[in-house]
Amino acid sequence: MNFKFSSSRVPETPYYTGCPACMPMVEARKIGEEIRPPRRIEPDPDGINWNDQYWGYESWNRRKRRTIVRPLPRNITNRIPPELTDHIIHFLRWERKDLYNCALVCRAWHHWSQTLLYAVLSIEGWRSYNSVTRFTLPGKYSRRYLRFTRVLEIAPGKNKAYLPRSHAQRQYFQTIPCVLPLHGPMPNVQCLHFFYCLYPPYHSSFVMSMARFTELVHFTLIAFKFCSFADLRRIICSLPKLRELELIEGTLSSASASVNVASPPECDYWPRLCSLTLADLDLNLWATLSSWAASTNVCKSLTALHFSSVHIESTRLCSEHILEACGPSLAELSMHSSRGGLTNSLAYCTNLSNVSLNIRVDRIDSWQAVIAALHDTISQFRSTCICYLKLSILLYSEGDLPSPYSDNEFQDINLRPIQETIARPLFDSLKDVVIKVSAGYTTGYPRLTSDVVITAEEMKRRIRLILQPWDKRGILEVECQHDEY
Repeated sequence: MNFKFSSSRVPETPYYTGCPACMPMVEARKIGEEIRPPRRIEPDPDGINWNDQYWGYESWNRRKRRTIVRPLPRNITNRIPPELTDHIIHFLRWERKDLYNCALVCRAWHHWSQTLLYAVLSIEGWRSYNSVTRFTLPGKYSRRYLRFTRVLEIAPGKNKAYLPRSHAQRQYFQTIPCVLPLHGPMPNVQCLHFFYCLYPPYHSSFVMSMARFTELVHFTLIAFKFCSFADLRRIICSLPKLRELELIEGTLSSASASVNVASPPECDYWPRLCSLTLADLDLNLWATLSSWAASTNVCKSLTALHFSSVHIESTRLCSEHILEACGPSLAELSMHSSRGGLTNSLAYCTNLSNVSLNIRVDRIDSWQAVIAALHDTISQFRSTCICYLKLSILLYSEGDLPSPYSDNEFQDINLRPIQETIARPLFDSLKDVVIKVSAGYTTGYPRLTSDVVITAEEMKRRIRLILQPWDKRGILEVECQHDEY
């Protein structure tokens, strides 16, 4: 994917399809999961069983390696052209263990294998940090490979044994923006992830040195805490090419809601985000972040929004501020909240294509409540280009109180309003609709009727009957998490 920017410092808003560094990796891993074992080959006249000795993986499991008894015969390896070898190594660019092995085979394989290995650099502990800072940076031969790094992960939280628990341990990872981009050894990083290592106290140089990642497109923070919202804002505004931002499990150590969030940054432009992921943020951080997004141009070009929270106040802030600000440009929306709180802000989203929403039904005791919740949500849509729609219905009840309604109530419900709503020309572009029904975290399963236990198959049949216009078109799929309702 190519970005087109003007000659001035203010970048234009290009058509954005995803991070150029991590999207190929995600797609390759999806393809790798679908790989099936090759057909079984009969042993050759020399008695060599190619199925056990030469295929690197056991069946379809790419994590379980077979033992290669001996290498390929020389009369085969001599006929492999060098360009084919490079192509095979390039095919293994996301299989790090295989690249390590390729780098040790011979000098001809070493350079290309090392180049691909450094393309995705993961620092998961002090040992990997020291190996980069002590051996890679001083050596000119190893230092040049850092220029090929596109994805940088600082992820001590991935391995619980290396999870930093003190300030002295976290200092290793907080100095990375100061050390690695220094004098340009890593100028082409496009994807940067911090996992479980950003907590105060941190030096002010950490915030200021983030501006050295001038080519950064995708920035992820997971389990972090900042002293103030101004520090987070300063980092975001110092990345001129930032397009994807992920903030997960973040908090503020001080109540910074009084900060003038719309004050101009030190640079002369605002970042233009295209993809924004917000999950499980502290309410204090949420209030400040939503106000900042609504009062600036940060989200004016947003095309994808992924939101998840257990607080109804967070969902309300997202609906009233961020959705209203980015609604006209939004094409992909995913909102998952176990507390509801979705308002009529979907009316601002007139160009949605892919939608995934949670529908919470509290004090569930009848089918009428389920149909009303479905109808209220579907009637909010105003986009005429929705292709994919996923609605997750969460059924909640108060303890084990039985439903006061008989199963005969379902036959008397008027389904005409909801069926007329989903049959509107507004939904002619729909190609796939998924309805997922599950029970919430209650003391007992919610019961929709007082005299009949509804099975999962019966639940699917009734959902299809409610949404009959979509079912007749062959685009409806119903999933049930539990066996009884």
